[in-house]
Amino acid sequence: MRHLTACAYERWEQVETPGIFTARSILLVGSFSSARELLDALTGSQSDLEIIPAQPDEALRITRSRMPDLILLDIELPRMEGLVFLERLMRENSPPCVVITSDSKKSSYVTLNALDLGAVDFVFKPVCLPGELRDEYSKACALKLRLLTKARPKTHVADHFSYFPVKRDNLTGRSLSPMNSARNREKVIAVGAATGGPVAVKELLASLPVECPGIVVTLQMPASFTRTFAERLNGLCTIKVKEAEDGEPILPGHAYIAPGDRNLLVDRSGGGCRISLATAPLTKGFFPSIDVMFRSAAAAVGKNAIGIIMTGMGDCGAAGMLELHRAGAHTIAQDESSCLFFGMPQSAIAMGGVNHVVPLADIPRHLITYLTSATRPPSAAGTSERSGGRAPAVGL
Repeated sequence: MRHLTACAYERWEQVETPGIFTARSILLVGSFSSARELLDALTGSQSDLEIIPAQPDEALRITRSRMPDLILLDIELPRMEGLVFLERLMRENSPPCVVITSDSKKSSYVTLNALDLGAVDFVFKPVCLPGELRDEYSKACALKLRLLTKARPKTHVADHFSYFPVKRDNLTGRSLSPMNSARNREKVIAVGAATGGPVAVKELLASLPVECPGIVVTLQMPASFTRTFAERLNGLCTIKVKEAEDGEPILPGHAYIAPGDRNLLVDRSGGGCRISLATAPLTKGFFPSIDVMFRSAAAAVGKNAIGIIMTGMGDCGAAGMLELHRAGAHTIAQDESSCLFFGMPQSAIAMGGVNHVVPLADIPRHLITYLTSATRPPSAAGTSERSGGRAPAVGL
């Protein structure tokens, strides 16, 4: 439940201040018992939220006749399998959909499938919480749902983010030159993402060749989900993907996903780098910390680091990207048009820590061009390869 506590609330509060919300309608799709449970958790002092309970067979009709701001879907539906309903919903001109799930490894498989199909995020069922924690859940969950009503529907169409990602331009078959491959063994790619990150990271890693440098990834995802996520990606990608373990070397052609309850740090070890996993106080409300990973990469690898900041709310990772930039690293931000939420990339751009702003689909090619060239691509901090140097608009 760490992803929905008062600590999380403090971080989301920076994006939009409570008390100035306009009314939002949320269509709650599920059985009556789960609907009542969620209603009890979300209502009370949350008077700006209008919760509309609906059975699955009437939810699509309601969506067509009265477009709600958000759909909250119990993925474990009794009469209609949740993924089947979600797939049908994604064929409609639907608002953002958030999945209600459980904090368990078993539920992680279904939830990750839901994200692949187009759900923008998930919340945990508030099962067996004592009064004080239940109040914290209600406060944080309600704020999170308010913010998720602003998700961009065009980025979660099922046809765009399919379960089997297209390996664009055959990049996985493109080899790096022998000289550059040797040089690239000294490099480390550090990737940070939050809301919308599972799909974005999947699209990135599935398009990279085995000769690429070692990759460390911090996703703000619960501990019960990160191993499942890594296992799924390992079956889809040419590179090897695994959940990171303390002390293991960072090897070329490998991607290491930070466990959801540990901070991942890059440490220098002899002629190479190793992973260090640490338990520390929460940074801006979340484990694992993107800033902690970026800062460690700046200190351990310096100019041989490549930093990539992707979709997410707030400003997580922005300060760490600036440290990478100052250390001489090559830094990339996902562009606004391909982000579910542009807050994290925009914050990094605004702080001056970004060399290139690149659409998600073009990041793999940009990386390979950079890694195979003797010199870095020309850059201007905070400019976009697609926008002609115009500053992107501020986003969440």
